[in-house]
Amino acid sequence: MRTRRKRTRTLETLEKRNLLFAPVDQPVLLEGLGSLAETLDRVEQHAEFAQAIPGLGQAAGHFTNLSGAVREGLIEPLTGLFDGSVEVDPSEVETLLSDFSSTAEDVVTTVTNVSGQRLNSTTSGSIEVTAKIQQEQTTSHELDSFGDADWIQWNSAADVEVTALTEATITFGIDLVSDQFIVEIGEVSNTLKVDASPVDADLNVGPVATSVDDGIFQLDATLVSDFGTSRLSSSELLGMSLDELASTSAEGSLTAVLPVEYSLGTFNGSETLTWQDDTLFDPAIELPQLSDTGDLVNFLRIDQEDLRGFFRQIGTKLEELLGEDLPVLGDDFLPWVDGLKLPELTDIANDITEFVDGFLSDEDGRASFDTLDELRSRLEAWTGRDTILGYLPSAKTLTYDFEIASSINSSSIPMGVDRDFGALAEIDVDGTVSAGGEFVLAGTFGVDLHELTEDTTPDDITDDDSWSDHFFLDDLSLDANIDASTDAASALARLGFVELEIDEVEWQANASASLEFADDSSTDGRITFKRLS
Repeated sequence: MRTRRKRTRTLETLEKRNLLFAPVDQPVLLEGLGSLAETLDRVEQHAEFAQAIPGLGQAAGHFTNLSGAVREGLIEPLTGLFDGSVEVDPSEVETLLSDFSSTAEDVVTTVTNVSGQRLNSTTSGSIEVTAKIQQEQTTSHELDSFGDADWIQWNSAADVEVTALTEATITFGIDLVSDQFIVEIGEVSNTLKVDASPVDADLNVGPVATSVDDGIFQLDATLVSDFGTSRLSSSELLGMSLDELASTSAEGSLTAVLPVEYSLGTFNGSETLTWQDDTLFDPAIELPQLSDTGDLVNFLRIDQEDLRGFFRQIGTKLEELLGEDLPVLGDDFLPWVDGLKLPELTDIANDITEFVDGFLSDEDGRASFDTLDELRSRLEAWTGRDTILGYLPSAKTLTYDFEIASSINSSSIPMGVDRDFGALAEIDVDGTVSAGGEFVLAGTFGVDLHELTEDTTPDDITDDDSWSDHFFLDDLSLDANIDASTDAASALARLGFVELEIDEVEWQANASASLEFADDSSTDGRITFKRLS
């Protein structure tokens, strides 16, 4: 019988081995650092890092870049040191990385406090390097939207500098038993600072264009991701969820003081927009504040969609009005031209609809203008006439005085007149005429900016106050001035017992008409949106 010999395992102590990164270890180390960089990329899109920084229009993780620090401060220099064929002593790594500094445009990466060591016991061993990594970048940004405060929009560049400092002390190396990459990340700190002074730019507050002069925008934020003291392998870095790998926290504060000035017609106003947020990463973001007694807060009640819709309503109602049998614009408007109705000569209602669709609407059918003054300029561009924008703070009333002209150029309008004057005379005219001139719609469009009246009778909807009653027209009139002349006409006339045939008849006429829209005594003469509807 063959005796089975017992095998004895012998663990070579680390003292008997050189403290080297062998060629086989080098790619493992570089790939592991790559896994670390990928993990930090994920962190910068996670939890508080994914929350937008108010005023800067970017997530907090956009400004932090520890993953870049690992790539630039560790992976790039070590790639140049390792060639995969020569053994590298950790002292060479320590020498290379100590006081390492790299500057690329506005990013400075430094590595300090570097030390290499060998840990060993009877059951385990590792070669490790510990290094403190810092990366500081100062970048220029434009102030952007204020998060949930969509009533504030910058409409010209307001440049600020953001300084971001990322710091961490990382221990990385090779487990000599398993030949795997290991890393202890610990706590990663990211600090953001903005101190913009002065801020000079143009800012839309609701529908009012304002300018900021000598404003202040200051922000301080700190984001921390804590990976604990566990040693992690490449597979754990890439395989575990971020919530398993690290806990994150953030705190910060924002102070903005923006003195604004604005003009509406002859009215010049000024106010200070303030924002003090001491819990920057709280889900309930504090919003910028306006004075409750200031004029700007009144304009926030105006919605651009409501303005656009009101002009469309004017066109719709004007079309209905001109389609009715109004005596002054009826069949006898021009002598010798029987059956001519003046509304048939104008496209003013269609012109208003085309203005709303082409000048006031975007491709999605929504309001394409931002400010009250922009609406005024589009009215002027469309009509070719002055549009006066005014604001009366004592009455809290915003008004536009406007004129809309629609030209007339119609030809071949049949005359076809047959008039009998009894025994004295009779005349029969046959032919066509051409008509030219214009229709002019003029008046005042306005908005009453008082707050809605509290509804004390909720069961009675007839007395409810709504914004439809705060939009109004006033002093609205429609004027027409028409010139007409014959294209070609002939006439057959009887004067007593004598008949005359006239081959060529020349005929000219001028006529004008004016309509004034009835005032509403219950609304100080104003025609409200509700009444117009």
